[in-house]
Amino acid sequence: MIQITSCNAHTRLVDQGRMNFRDSGIPHSGPMDSLAFYAANQLVGNDLSACTIEMALGDLEIQFNADVTFAITGATVQCTLDEKRISIHHAISANSGSHLKIFRPSQGVWNYVSLWGGIKSESILGSQSQFAGITPQSRLSAGDRLELGLYASSHRPGSFPQADYGSLIKVQQGPEFHLLERELMEHVLSKRLHVLTGDRMSKLINSEVHHDLGSIPSVPVLPGIVQITPNGQLLALMSDCQTTGGYPRVFVLDAVNRSKLAQRSAGSPVQFVLDKQTVWSSHL
Repeated sequence: MIQITSCNAHTRLVDQGRMNFRDSGIPHSGPMDSLAFYAANQLVGNDLSACTIEMALGDLEIQFNADVTFAITGATVQCTLDEKRISIHHAISANSGSHLKIFRPSQGVWNYVSLWGGIKSESILGSQSQFAGITPQSRLSAGDRLELGLYASSHRPGSFPQADYGSLIKVQQGPEFHLLERELMEHVLSKRLHVLTGDRMSKLINSEVHHDLGSIPSVPVLPGIVQITPNGQLLALMSDCQTTGGYPRVFVLDAVNRSKLAQRSAGSPVQFVLDKQTVWSSHL
């Protein structure tokens, strides 16, 4: 058993998400940074889909009421166990009564805490991920007690290299990519852009492209789609995004590059590079 003694409003339980309900309007609700999520579970020897704690911008404190093995992955962040600094991206053992504190990241946004055996909670529509309107609680709160599960695999715990969270983001052609005039496309791909805002639904990026594409009939969208808005901004859809949308889908991000973009905080620079090897328009 562990207890959340302090957390911010962006702390929740997350597993690999709800896979087959988008036709009913239910979002995916998987991890924002899937690379860090899978790494966290691998580090402690869990099944890769085991439920973890996901947080944005740190500020989490946990009291361990049992001997545990845990790992922290994702954004660059300072952490202490019983007031002694510990490293992230390593499996760490803690005794019952120990206190973990995760501060605000110095670089990046999202962190994951995995515990050997996973976290036991109710699975709704095939997932333990918390989401308003689907699970009883939309997030974790101070005082919550979490029971450890029995989801470990035969993988031996160990170290795992931290992912590259640089500003270079590879994009693939989206279904409406062809609507972009060459001049506009080159403008977006040659310019250093900046993240304006972001949450679990989307990241808004200031491309400031002047275009007359307008809107399109409502079409399916999913995490990783990058739309262009009427005022020329880029809207990258993330884990809790809607299931349909009416803006042109000009780019697509794979899981690696969506994870990289998720870790770019407001004000951070990004630069899109077109990966011409894959075209996703036939799949959407």
